[in-house]
Amino acid sequence: MNFGAIRRVIASGMFILNFVLAVALIYLFVSRGMIEGAGWSAVDLVTVLLSLVSILLTVIGIFIAVLAIWGYGALRAIVVSRAEEITNQTLSDTLARLNVDEGADYGAAAGKDTEHAKPRANR
Repeated sequence: MNFGAIRRVIASGMFILNFVLAVALIYLFVSRGMIEGAGWSAVDLVTVLLSLVSILLTVIGIFIAVLAIWGYGALRAIVVSRAEEITNQTLSDTLARLNVDEGADYGAAAGKDTEHAKPRANR
């Protein structure tokens, strides 16, 4: 697993999140005094901030979902690899314990069993 890449993605996401929040707050503070008599009321400010929070939570949720899918794929690959390794090791140990030659030519060995069935020559 490449933790450096994960760290860079998380840092980039946090930077973008902070940048969006900073731009939104600067817009709120600057636009408040630009037009006389048209300032933000408390209800407007709360509405905008709650909207921003809901958008940010949605983006964070999507980001976590993407990480979960990526993590599942990586975890699955690791588990499959480890299962194959353990299966091969167990099979090798079992075959060694049973004294089975993995590369033996069983066809040649089977032909030797029929020698006793050959008719004997009269003595």
